[in-house]
Amino acid sequence: MILDQEIAPGTRVAIDVLAARLTVSPTPVREALARLEGDGLVVREANGRLYAAALLELAAFEQLYEIRLLLEPAAAELAAAEHTPAELIALRASLAAMNPQAAKGSPANYVAFVGADAAFHETIAEISRNRFLFEAVHHLHSHHRLAFLYRDHGVTDWRIARREHETIVAAIGKRDPEGARETMRGHICRSREVLRCRFSDTASPVTVAVSQGRHATRGHHRTVMDQSES
Repeated sequence: MILDQEIAPGTRVAIDVLAARLTVSPTPVREALARLEGDGLVVREANGRLYAAALLELAAFEQLYEIRLLLEPAAAELAAAEHTPAELIALRASLAAMNPQAAKGSPANYVAFVGADAAFHETIAEISRNRFLFEAVHHLHSHHRLAFLYRDHGVTDWRIARREHETIVAAIGKRDPEGARETMRGHICRSREVLRCRFSDTASPVTVAVSQGRHATRGHHRTVMDQSES
């Protein structure tokens, strides 16, 4: 519902209203929202109220990729020197979820791709053996922040992305730090160019800068989620 903007960006998410709408008890809704908060798709204010995260503006998108280019090639370089056979298996396993269904413009189809993509990049950061580097990559939640750019088109470049992931894994497997660094850099740069073009297709009054938090222009995007104070 969040990825498809059925719950619009910046909209209050009330647990009891959402539970009633989904005809479940509040407990699984609360647990799901806690997980989404960890993924950066839901934000919690000081008063405890939850809101769907705001969309990235183009300027914030560029900043996100700048920091990814600082962190992730370095993580791949370290991973090439530090990995174990079991960790290579984990990396390869994430490739299996990058499938043709991701190309269809529906969250039900591309959400698995986004999750597998995030797992791949975070696993590389974890293999780097640098705790602070891993935490920095993890807390960016970059793939979940970018998911809305796939909403109308699907992951049209899934084959290219998967092939690039395979090339990165090959470099890590050969313990080639320089090759891993440069293939990761090329992968992130290409991804930036593809997704940068999507912004012209996603102009919306609810698109706000990340730094503005929930203070988005919600207007006609207000939903039933706003109707409760609980």
